[in-house]
Parts: sequence; structure tokens; C-alpha cells
Amino acid sequence: MGDLVGTSPAWSAGVSMTVEPTPMPTQDGSFESWEVSPGLAGFIPVFLIALACIVLFLSLTRQMRRVAVRQAHRDALDREQDTDQTETAINRPDVQPRGVSGE
Repeated sequence: MGDLVGTSPAWSAGVSMTVEPTPMPTQDGSFESWEVSPGLAGFIPVFLIALACIVLFLSLTRQMRRVAVRQAHRDALDREQDTDQTETAINRPDVQPRGVSGE
């Protein structure tokens, strides 16, 4: 069989040399940097969004700490009540602790 055009190294080298990248970058300097950058009008909204995120993060952290402290306090009260009921059941056999049914 003969050589295929697509597998020839000479053919692929010739194609890659003639292909130019598109789109071509402009070299004429027609745009000034202030014309294509967002400038102050773009910086201010991004800065305000970042500031709002920081404030929300700090608020969330404070709320999470409050919830943790409240839960720890509730757990301590529950343990204290369970201990009191257990001691009552030990001292008075006629009183049953919570969750224990009589026969």
C-alpha cells in the first residue's frame, strides 16, 4: 500500500508551520489599560462583598460559640438531674428513676 498523506511526517510538519494562531493579538496599542480594566467601579463592589463575607463569618462564629455553651450547660443540668434521681432511687427504693417501669 502507498503512503497515506495524513501519516507522512513531512506533510504534518508543513501543516504545522503554515497554521497561524487565531485570534491574532492586537499589536497596534489601540486600547489603554484604563479602558479595559474594571477600575474603581469594579473594585468597590468586590471589596464590599469581601467585607460582607468577613462580617458574616465572624457573626456565624459567635453564634456557634453561643450554641456550644448553651448545649454544654443543658448537658450539665441533665447529668445533674439524672444523678439526683439515681441517688433518690438508691435512698428510696419505692421511687423509680425516669424511664424505668415498675413490674
